[in-house]
Amino acid sequence: MKLNEIINGYRILQDFQTAGGGLSKWSFAERNGEEYFIKEFLHPTFPLADSPGSARVKARKREECEKFEAHQQALKSAMDSKTIPGGNLIAALDFFRYGAKYFKVTDKVDMTALKPAQIASLPLSQRILIMTTTAHSLRILHSLNIVHGDLKLDNVLIKKTRMGSYTTKLIDFDSSYFNQKPPTLVENVVGDMVFYSPELARYIRQEPGVKPEDLTVKSDIFALGLLYSLYLSGRLPNFDLSKYKYAWIWVLQGHTLEINNPDLPGELKELLEAMLAPKAEARPDIETVFLELRKMVTKPAPLPEAPQAEMPRKIEPKKVHNPNPLPLIGTELKGKMVDLADVPTVLPAEDEGRLEERFVEKRGSDDSSPGLGGLRGTLLGGKK
Repeated sequence: MKLNEIINGYRILQDFQTAGGGLSKWSFAERNGEEYFIKEFLHPTFPLADSPGSARVKARKREECEKFEAHQQALKSAMDSKTIPGGNLIAALDFFRYGAKYFKVTDKVDMTALKPAQIASLPLSQRILIMTTTAHSLRILHSLNIVHGDLKLDNVLIKKTRMGSYTTKLIDFDSSYFNQKPPTLVENVVGDMVFYSPELARYIRQEPGVKPEDLTVKSDIFALGLLYSLYLSGRLPNFDLSKYKYAWIWVLQGHTLEINNPDLPGELKELLEAMLAPKAEARPDIETVFLELRKMVTKPAPLPEAPQAEMPRKIEPKKVHNPNPLPLIGTELKGKMVDLADVPTVLPAEDEGRLEERFVEKRGSDDSSPGLGGLRGTLLGGKK
């Protein structure tokens, strides 16, 4: 499919590019003035009348395609109730076959994902906030009894909002399946091996004793634990990389994954190590993960120590020298000239009260009389 080609009413805006390890191609498309993300599946292909192959081969391919269609439509129907424009799950808006190929259409997401190194450099409180919003997005999916099946860095978009908080969006549900109902054909179970859970790896390798029922939402919890380790420290949990390429191999050899980061609080390390438990039944569910992280987000920070209060200093009254002494009228000093340098500018309350009373006595109840503040340095009381 090429630029400007019309597919089921969608006009292709650029040539398709290969993605998903060569399992699909993607582009952008426009319909009715809106832009969308469109993906072309390279497998399975529907056998057309002029397709090569015997009737028997075509019948087998047709049956495979019918199962693929039914699975994708069932996922879309289940997720329709939880997907809204701008929501946390970027699920399929449209799924159809065009010729021999299948296509999926989703909202076009205009956001750039933060890299692990960028996240790991943030303050711990912000890293925990990102982990909480990621858990909330997966919580929506698990409430529908759906396993994402391909949790990895590229499929969790994280963006800082204008308000300073973070939002996450889950994308790419091509590998998703209902709890305990993975694809019966293991070649249809794809994903990034870095984030495989032990049970997912065993199912793909078709080890004896492994059943489809063993693949549950807890497989996502293991992958999420690996993602969280990257968010917190920029690296995966410690294991012997000289001998084992992936964490799940380390676990299947009888080892456990530990979070050796002394900067993390103990409760956070315990949560991550529980998420990375070898046995699926020992891992917490996403509701528990979300609630534990939310408690860490809302936990109040310790208050700084209050500074020691200083004892109030004793203020001595100041004396003001006035070179032009005026007569101060009072009971004891009436008619005498007094230098104001000998009179404190700060009077005891009882002395001020007596002075006010004497002033009112002398001047009467004239409301236009100056207040006590206007008396300093002026003639007080008496007749002129």
